Amino acid sequence: MNSSSHKLIIALDAKSELETKELVSKISKECVEYREEILFKVNDLVTSIGFKWLKEMFLDVPHKIMLDLKWHDISNTLMNNITQIKNNDLWELIEYFTIHGSNSKEAIDQAVQKRNELWIDSKILGITLLTSLDDNNAMEIYGKNSINTVLSLTKEILEWWADGIVCAPQDIAMVRSVFWYDFEIVTPGVRFEWSEKWDQVRIATPKETIESGGDHVVMGRPLLQSDNVIAQVQRFFHEIDGVVAKEYEWLYELERLLYNNHKEEFFKDVGVYYSRKNWWKYCRLASGLVSSSYMHTWIFERHPSFLSYFAFDLARGMREKNIECDVVMWAQMGSVRFSYALAQALWSKQSIYAEKWEDWELFLKRHNINLKWKKVVLNEDVVTKWSTLKKMIEIVESKWWSVVAITCIANRHGKDTFEGIPLLSYYIPPKFALYYDSQTPVEARWNYKKLPEGSLVSEKPKNELFNWV
Repeated sequence: MNSSSHKLIIALDAKSELETKELVSKISKECVEYREEILFKVNDLVTSIGFKWLKEMFLDVPHKIMLDLKWHDISNTLMNNITQIKNNDLWELIEYFTIHGSNSKEAIDQAVQKRNELWIDSKILGITLLTSLDDNNAMEIYGKNSINTVLSLTKEILEWWADGIVCAPQDIAMVRSVFWYDFEIVTPGVRFEWSEKWDQVRIATPKETIESGGDHVVMGRPLLQSDNVIAQVQRFFHEIDGVVAKEYEWLYELERLLYNNHKEEFFKDVGVYYSRKNWWKYCRLASGLVSSSYMHTWIFERHPSFLSYFAFDLARGMREKNIECDVVMWAQMGSVRFSYALAQALWSKQSIYAEKWEDWELFLKRHNINLKWKKVVLNEDVVTKWSTLKKMIEIVESKWWSVVAITCIANRHGKDTFEGIPLLSYYIPPKFALYYDSQTPVEARWNYKKLPEGSLVSEKPKNELFNWV
C-alpha cells in the first residue's frame, strides 16, 4: 500500500455546530493537497443537529464523513436507520457508517441487505472491541479475552458481508493474518509518539498502524487539541508517506487455522506427541492428534487465547443444550488453565481439583467452595480411555452432587455421551493409527489391549510423512 490509499478520518467529537463548521472549513481550505485522503467522523454531533442539518453543514465541503453511531439494535431498527440515510439524501455524503459486531448475525445480514436494496454506496463497518477496553473488560463483557473477542466478532462481521471492521492497532496484524485482505480496516486509538493517551488503552502511532496492515486511521484529540491543527494533519501524512504493510502471517498461523475451521491442521501444528513407559515407547503412533496420559500441549498451557477459544465454544454448546452448572471439576494438570477458562466462559468462575496420583487414584483436593447440591461439569483436555472420567464421576456421586455434562478439547471417545452424560467436544480426531516397523520389538507389536476401541494397528506405510517419536 502507498500513502495515497490511506485516509485520515478526523474525529469531530464533543464539538459544537459552530466549532465544527469553522474547523471543517479551515482544514478543507488549508489542506487542499490531502483533500482526497481526509474524511470527518461524526457521532454526538448528529444527536444535537440531526440528519437534516448534518447534510447542510457539509453541503459545500469536498469531504465525506464516517457516520460513527455504532448502531446496536434489533434488525428492524437497523434497517429503519439505514432507510433514514436514504430518505435524507445522506448516502452520497457518507463514506462509512458503523454498526456493532455484537449485533446478531441476522441483524448484520439484514442491515447489509437493506443497504444494497436501497442502492446506497456507503460502506458498512462492524465495530469489534473498543480501544478503551482491555483483556479484563473483554472477559467481563464477552466472556473471552481481547484477542478472541476481536477474532470472533470479525468472523461474524465478514461472514455477513460487511465492508470492513473497526479495531485497535494491536489487532490489525492478527486480523489480517487470519482473514486476509479483502476488507477494509479502520483504526481508532492512534496517537503520535509522546501524545497523551487520554482514555485509550490499546494505541499505536500512525506508522505502526499502517505497517500492521491498517487502511484508514481515526484521530481526534491528538489533532484538535493541539495548538496548530493544520500542522498536525500534515504531520500525519508525512509520517505515513512511503510506509507499507509488513508481512505478519506466520505469527498468527494457529489462529488462522482455528478461526477458519481447519481443526486437523491446527492440532497437527500444535506438536503434541504420545509417550508411554516400557514397551509402549517402541510403538510408532500417527494421528491427526496424539496424546499421552494427558495432552502435552505446551502451547495451550502458555497461550490463553486458544484456551479461551475452546472454552467459549464449549460454553456456547452448553447454553444451546440448556445445560446449567455451578462448578467445573478437573483432574489433569493439563486441564488447569482450560478449566479456569471454561468456568469464566460459563460465568460460574468456580473450578475444583481432584488430585491424581501415579497409581491412578483420585481424591478431592481441599477447597473452600460449598458444594452441597451443586451441578458439576467434568472437564478434560483429552478424553481417551475414560479411566479418569470414571473416577471423577465416582467422587461426584459419593458427595451427592450431580454431573450435568462432560467437556473436552479432543474427544477420542468419538461419541456425544459418556455413561448417559452429555459429552461436548471441540474436536473429535481420527481413530488411533498405530504403526510398527522393523525396529519395533516383536513382543510389543501385538500387545495393544489398552488402545481405544476401533484403533488401527498395521505395518508402517511407505512414504509416511509423520515424525516418529
